[in-house]
Order: sequence, then structure tokens, then C-alpha cells
Amino acid sequence: MRQISNRFGNQMVHQNLNLDVYRGEIIGLVGGSGAGKSVLLRTAIGLNKPDTGEIILNASPIGVLFQHGALFSSMTVAENVALPLIEHTRLSRAQALHLAQIKLALVGLNQQAGEQYPAELSGGMVKRAALARALIREPDIVFLDEPTAGLDPLNAAAFDRLIKTLSKALGLTVVLVTHDLDTLYAICDRIAVLADKRIVAVDTVAKVVANPDSWIQSYFHGPRGRAAAHAARKEV
Repeated sequence: MRQISNRFGNQMVHQNLNLDVYRGEIIGLVGGSGAGKSVLLRTAIGLNKPDTGEIILNASPIGVLFQHGALFSSMTVAENVALPLIEHTRLSRAQALHLAQIKLALVGLNQQAGEQYPAELSGGMVKRAALARALIREPDIVFLDEPTAGLDPLNAAAFDRLIKTLSKALGLTVVLVTHDLDTLYAICDRIAVLADKRIVAVDTVAKVVANPDSWIQSYFHGPRGRAAAHAARKEV
């Protein structure tokens, strides 16, 4: 991203923002409420055209996991996962559904889960199904919007491990928007901090935590930040 600016009416959300994402990394995007994290994600995937600047995306296709899964309630889980193949390839419906079951197995869901409807799944299973859909077209890069939001700590930790495992096994580049400090410490190679309409820091977790910026200090050194750092040290 080069010199990205986004404006809505009189509100400037991003101004001259720059960010590089490296192939094969997991990078976490953090920022305060209303900082424009989701807007930046939508801009990156082409759903929002920036007012100024350019985006060079050297990957095709891309995968997206939306907040809360965004599965279609009238379709089975397998049909949801197969939909991008049905819409964008020449595969038959049967072939697409077969590949959907393979991707569901990859994220830890069995055939029975694929035959159910989203309303019949737990929150963690919905997230896994949405991740399977994001992976169905073998993308080079996936964008995840608050992937652990709404999950209990155990399911959130399991989902973090799944993302890290798939990233390493498939060579995936992962860009995730999150406020989950445990996720940042557990799986992110780098963190990009969005504040004051731009990226104010982007580096490894250890280096970002040491940044003197006032928002970074309050975010990473508050009670939750200290607890997440302590948990990460215990894991090591």
C-alpha cells in the first residue's frame, strides 16, 4: 500500500498510509476503536476504492474470512464452502462439493458438519467453516477480520493454532485484523499499528511493544497486555 487515503464525507480515515506485507508471514493489524482497521481491510481486498494512493497485490486469488463468518443461512456448510468454486470455476456442483468437504476436513470439520446449516453449528465451528471457504480457491493470501471475536479462550487459542499451522503448511500469507492480544503474541510474525490515520509502527511483537508511542504503550502494557505477554512467555 502506497500513500493510501480514505475519506468519508468530511471524515478522513486514512491519510498517506503505507504498508508492506511479506510473502509467507502472518501480520496482525491493530488499532483503537474507530481507527479504520476494517476500512483498510476492505480497501486491501478491493471492496473500497481509496481516494488517493495505490495497492499492489502480487497474489491471486485471495481469500477472506469476514467477521462472524458471514455464511449464508439458507445453504448447508458444504454448499457455503463450495460456492466460490460454483460461481467462479467450471467445476460441476458435485466436484465443488467434494472439494468443499476436503477443505472442511483440513480445518477440522467432518462430513456431518458439512451437511448441517450454519445455525446448527457452534461459534467455533462457524469460524472454521468460514476459513474453509476462504481457502477453497487455493489463495496465496488470506485476510481475516477479527478471526477469534466471540470465541471463548480455549476455542480462540485452538483457532490461533489452526491459522499458524495452515500458514506454515500451505505457505499462506495471512493478514488479520484483531484486538486479541493473545493472538498477536501467539502467531503473528509482525504487527502493524494503525493510529492517527496511518501506520505508526510495523515490526515484530517485541519491537512494537518497546515503541514509545503513547497508544502502543497503553495498549500493550495494560493489564490484558501484561497477561498476554506472560502467557506467551510460558508457552515458549
